[in-house]
Amino acid sequence: MQNDENENPIVNKDLSEEAISQIAPDEIESDTIEEQISEDEIESLSKIQLVDKLADYLSQDDIHSIFPVASSIKKKLDVLVKEEYERKLDVFMGDGSPAEDFEPKRDPLDEKIEQIWKDLNQKKTAQRKQKEKLSLENLSTKRIIIEELKELLKGNDNFSVSY
Repeated sequence: MQNDENENPIVNKDLSEEAISQIAPDEIESDTIEEQISEDEIESLSKIQLVDKLADYLSQDDIHSIFPVASSIKKKLDVLVKEEYERKLDVFMGDGSPAEDFEPKRDPLDEKIEQIWKDLNQKKTAQRKQKEKLSLENLSTKRIIIEELKELLKGNDNFSVSY
């Protein structure tokens, strides 16, 4: 009996360490990501700074944790792009030209924004699919363990003899 008591804390310790190591990354607060960027900070950054910050988020391992902030940055960038377009349109129409004839030159920075956003969405989707796959694998493993436990309990053997 004393031997069993000595083994249980070790098993529990090992299981606890294993359980801790398998905690999903989004359950752990990360100090390496500036997750809590305020709306004021977003408003104060230039278009180039916002694009750089958005690009930095691509290198993060857990996109889901930074995606709300990235969405806020993208919304601000959309506003800036629209304002630029309207300014260019006003200048174009100031010459007496009709708005229908206006075709602004595409800003390479705007294209970069769209590409980064597309990449972030693809990475988010891939991570979500990976998480779903892992959840299904875990569910399958749990079902196998439950079935094995049921078989052990059904058996004619004495449970204490089995272990």
